[in-house]
Amino acid sequence: MVQDGLEQSFADLSFEFSTTLDQDNPLASRYLRVFPEANVFGWTKSSPGEKSGSERSLLYHMAHMARISQGRPAFNPLTGNSVPEVEALLLEHVHHFLLAQDLQGSAYDIRDFRESLLLSIARHQLADTPFYLAIVRTPGVQNATFYTMAWSFLKESPDGAALIIEEIIRLPATDSGVLRGAALWVMTHGAGEDPGLLAAILSHPAADEATLDTVASVLARYDLPRSEIMVRGVVAHPRTGGMALRQVSLAIRKQDLEIERKLLEEILSHPSVDKWGVQNVAQTVARSKDLGSPDFLLKIVNHDQVDAGALSSVAFALGNDHLEQEPELLSTIASHPKADERTLRYVDRARARKDSPVQDKKVF
Repeated sequence: MVQDGLEQSFADLSFEFSTTLDQDNPLASRYLRVFPEANVFGWTKSSPGEKSGSERSLLYHMAHMARISQGRPAFNPLTGNSVPEVEALLLEHVHHFLLAQDLQGSAYDIRDFRESLLLSIARHQLADTPFYLAIVRTPGVQNATFYTMAWSFLKESPDGAALIIEEIIRLPATDSGVLRGAALWVMTHGAGEDPGLLAAILSHPAADEATLDTVASVLARYDLPRSEIMVRGVVAHPRTGGMALRQVSLAIRKQDLEIERKLLEEILSHPSVDKWGVQNVAQTVARSKDLGSPDFLLKIVNHDQVDAGALSSVAFALGNDHLEQEPELLSTIASHPKADERTLRYVDRARARKDSPVQDKKVF
């Protein structure tokens, strides 16, 4: 060490090397915690080379160990002569590790290890839909396996993921964590293909407030057929919170007039609606020439969650030509304790329109 000009001892260098190894390849240490008897557990920036499948070295290692334990020679992945046999054996062992209940290590380590397996086979499309369905349909599968599967699909979605997600959703034992992962998958991979997935999530008994928030976000983001049924389902759900109501109020713009009016009234009267939800309702009314009835506008103004933003939207709506003037309502807005300068400007604008004579508009 002295000859090389190094100040660290051999023990210090060994410790630094191990720390660097864990940082560069955290999967190695996690795999080692799950399999404490293993002495070979992966590669770190070394052979068998980038173009030889080194990203699957963990899976190849499992195949090697399985053959060696059976007294058979290990595969040589560099030759490529036995790839179908290797992949078949890999899937067999992935299936085993996804369902095994005797793995050592913490729940986080086991989940992380299983997710790495799912990501690997999805990234390289090694498994077809029946492989995943066989796991889902196995009696006694732990819910943690469904959780890992649903959330891994967010990163690497295999072929036929929609069918697999649907199968998981329809299981009574599926919990809220799995449903949230499924709802996020629907949002990130296109809900328009199968809106029935959202309906199944919404009707599941384990759907919680966070799950409903995600479902509502999907409804606000996509123009789904007959989404008013799901919007009403979110509004009527006993676990719906302010965030979900805020999101579905944005989805209402996609409905016909009568449905919009009813849904807006249901949202406004919901006990969990917050100021942002009331703002969205007021803005939706302000943009429409048919939704702003005086009675409904008064309900918004008198709502206990109304703020300056919602009051400004109502005042703005009253300043439009398509609404009849309501002097008393304008006075109520102007004297409201939450009215700000912007609100008062819209009130003055609405009053000025009332005092100005109506002129024929020229078309240029």
